[in-house]
Amino acid sequence: MAPSNGVYKFVIIFLLCCSLVVFLLTQNFIDYDVRTFNISVPYPKVWSQWVEPIFENYTVISQNVSHITRLTPKEPGYVFVPKNDKAADVMEARKSLRNIPEAPYIFGRTNSGPQNFNKTCAPFSTLDRINFNNIYWQTESTANITFYLLNAYLDTREMNPDAPEVRIVLMADVNPSLQETCENSYCQIWFDLKHRPQIVPVRECRPLWQDAWGRNSRYVGRLVSCPLGQSESHLDGVIPTSVSLVQNICDSATNNLHVHYELPESGEEVEPKDGDGDRLRFGVCVKGLDFLEEGKKPARMVEWIELLGIFGAEKIFIYEFSIHPNVKKVLDYYVKKGNVEVFPVTLPGTLPNEKTLRHMYISDKKHLTEKRKNEVITYNDCLYRNMYRFDFLALLDTDEILVPTEDANWQDLFNRPEVAEAMKENSRSTYCFRQLHFFADLTVPDVTSNCHMLEHSYRDINFTRPGVAVKCFHKTDRTQTLHNHFPFSCLGKCKTFNFDPANQARMQHYRSLSRFDNLVNRPECEGMQYEECLNYFTSIDKTLWRFKDELVPKVEGVMKEIGLM
Repeated sequence: MAPSNGVYKFVIIFLLCCSLVVFLLTQNFIDYDVRTFNISVPYPKVWSQWVEPIFENYTVISQNVSHITRLTPKEPGYVFVPKNDKAADVMEARKSLRNIPEAPYIFGRTNSGPQNFNKTCAPFSTLDRINFNNIYWQTESTANITFYLLNAYLDTREMNPDAPEVRIVLMADVNPSLQETCENSYCQIWFDLKHRPQIVPVRECRPLWQDAWGRNSRYVGRLVSCPLGQSESHLDGVIPTSVSLVQNICDSATNNLHVHYELPESGEEVEPKDGDGDRLRFGVCVKGLDFLEEGKKPARMVEWIELLGIFGAEKIFIYEFSIHPNVKKVLDYYVKKGNVEVFPVTLPGTLPNEKTLRHMYISDKKHLTEKRKNEVITYNDCLYRNMYRFDFLALLDTDEILVPTEDANWQDLFNRPEVAEAMKENSRSTYCFRQLHFFADLTVPDVTSNCHMLEHSYRDINFTRPGVAVKCFHKTDRTQTLHNHFPFSCLGKCKTFNFDPANQARMQHYRSLSRFDNLVNRPECEGMQYEECLNYFTSIDKTLWRFKDELVPKVEGVMKEIGLM
């Protein structure tokens, strides 16, 4: 019996559907965020015989995109990426270059994705249109000024009266017209499933430096803010994917920054401690490391990281210029353990970036202002990357440690009634520690512990005066911009809680005695010999020795495990 016309029609329709699927895949018309499949199908035989051959030219990549959106999180799935596509290369590049959008979005090939405002206005900037500078910066130039853009972030914090808005951390040429040019610019804000950008004027171009701190530099930092507005604030729950900063509404941008919106990762949520109220989350940010020589830095780095862990640091965010291979061994060990994240960084613009020349440049006191301005950029980047993941962030150098004088850790310190009361009022933006200098070249006699800070227990008898060179915990829900030692601006009024350095906590700073030539020039030392004066102004302080039995085995164990002991 010959097949009926109905059978012929079914076969033809089936073949046409299969052809359409193959065509869409090869043309990249299926959007990235919706190309999510569950490979587990009820008909494995049909799948293997008919469906798998269609995908034989595609790579299956497990892709968890739940961190992209706060309002409409997506489940992990499988994304089919054509093998001849460059998406895998972009995914590899984004491991260190985290300011470019994901692929294939950045190629502008998706049928439902970003294109332009109209045919003559605001075209989407694909990867080949971006102007990169010194690897990690993107640039946008006007007639008089060049902006060097580092990263962009979505700020939805309750304390921010202009939320939701996109923030951009950047540096720019020092130019009298900088502020006016910056504030008269626009943000082209792009969404994954929307052809047209939302174009909004820059609300604010906030300085990240005061001229009173130093003018001798080529570049200056800014925090650019672009409110999304309530009418299109989240576009039914979709989070902005990228943003371009331009001077005129319809400009073709030479930058396209991924918008960071990093929520707590799976397993990071913290349960309250029994009887102690909510458990706080502490993170630490570290400016660009520039350790070309080894010295004793690997062992000191291990001691410092382990001690921070004992005190309650859940993660340490380290920016890296150049480091000695053995220091890298240490950081790689802790990155693998999940205690540390490392972000490579460079200087912007025409500043030197060959590692030896850069080291000479930032070590020269003539360029101290330029160095400090770049440190401020990394600190603010660290804040905005982590404002949803941590309650507090501390900005520390690797020779500084925040030490509770009586409590076992930072959580217990914040559980003290007087501190808890300030926390309950939610009026403080910052919790600060007075500085106490310990001398890194005066060792305690007959003490060996393989721990630099334990062995160097000689300190100045005087604390640094209040408010000078303090280090602080900054509340992430209230801080708007950061300086090395204090918040530059807050959401609401900046208000500080100062720990009692004798009975609560202090910042111990380990520096060579040669940095304190003025020690023996104090009036009290007049007529004294150097050693006599030194004894007069120093004392032994073993506050850290309370943690010796826990710290020393940890340090020695890690050093042996990574082959440096």
